[in-house]
Amino acid sequence: MNKPVNDSEEFVYQVCHKSFLSLWSYANPRGKNSKELCDILIVCEPDIIIISVKDIKLTDSGNIEVDWQRWLRKAIEGSVDQIYGAEKRIKLTSHVIRSDGSQGLPFPSSDVRRIHRVAVALGGDDKVPIQFGDFGKGFVHVFDRVSFETILRELDTITDFVQYLIDKEDLYHSGKQTVFEGYEEDLLGYYQKR
Repeated sequence: MNKPVNDSEEFVYQVCHKSFLSLWSYANPRGKNSKELCDILIVCEPDIIIISVKDIKLTDSGNIEVDWQRWLRKAIEGSVDQIYGAEKRIKLTSHVIRSDGSQGLPFPSSDVRRIHRVAVALGGDDKVPIQFGDFGKGFVHVFDRVSFETILRELDTITDFVQYLIDKEDLYHSGKQTVFEGYEEDLLGYYQKR
């Protein structure tokens, strides 16, 4: 895994590096015209996990609703756009291209490939409600600093982590009305006790 280029990417890189994800992770892989594809790309057949990291400081304009909307647009919607763009590019290529331009692992064939979209939104300081779901082109999991670290610590194999992502997405798409107050790590606790 190549080194990240900024502090927020360094955080995600370190979490991935200290976990099972280090075996399949690429920091800042290249996409079209050698531009950054995403912040972290994980390839472990049949799964591809696209991770986008945004560190946006919550402003204080005096209007919390306006501040939340600005933060959500920059931190979450910015990641979502990057993730959807990366997914589109992955469908057109056969291998990971590392940040140094060398060829990485081949992508799983399209008939078995499962793509998981993960946004890591930093800078909200537990003051902004985190939104996740389908933003128009597929479900996106959104984590903050604490939840990302907790989930990768508790779900300490690629199989467990991917299964959590699949199960959470399935619950979302099931149409069941769920009432849940708390954080992602609370949902994880409930998930582990089921």
